[in-house]
Amino acid sequence: MRTTVVVVALAAALGGAPACSHAPTAPTTAAADVGGAWSGTAADTTGFGDVQWQVTQSGETFAGTVAITDRTVAVTGHGTVSGSSTQGTLRFTMVVPSGGFDDPFGECSTTVAGDATGAASTITGTYAGVSTCGGKVYGGQLTLRRL
Repeated sequence: MRTTVVVVALAAALGGAPACSHAPTAPTTAAADVGGAWSGTAADTTGFGDVQWQVTQSGETFAGTVAITDRTVAVTGHGTVSGSSTQGTLRFTMVVPSGGFDDPFGECSTTVAGDATGAASTITGTYAGVSTCGGKVYGGQLTLRRL
């Protein structure tokens, strides 16, 4: 009798229990809050400069304006920044279109994309891309602080 009870209890524990009626759900991911004004520096193979972002955020996506000033030649470019933010990780693209740079570089355009980590007050990351006047842009380092 004791053997039968143990076998029945073991069978119930291993397979006799009803199956789960729903699949597990993935944990939700919170977007890092990057909306607002940011200012900092960028350095890459084309030089060193100052960067400002003014962005709005909706859920995990953000978009806004960017101003990039090359300290070597004192030229500023105005364009757009856009990207996504998930759990402190950002993917971003900065674009300064033709006509967005001061003269004599008005015909130039630049597009860079990168990854960064975002905290409440700091964004740090890397980027690479291309400039129609300067060729490949690589080794980019970006550091921004919330204003």
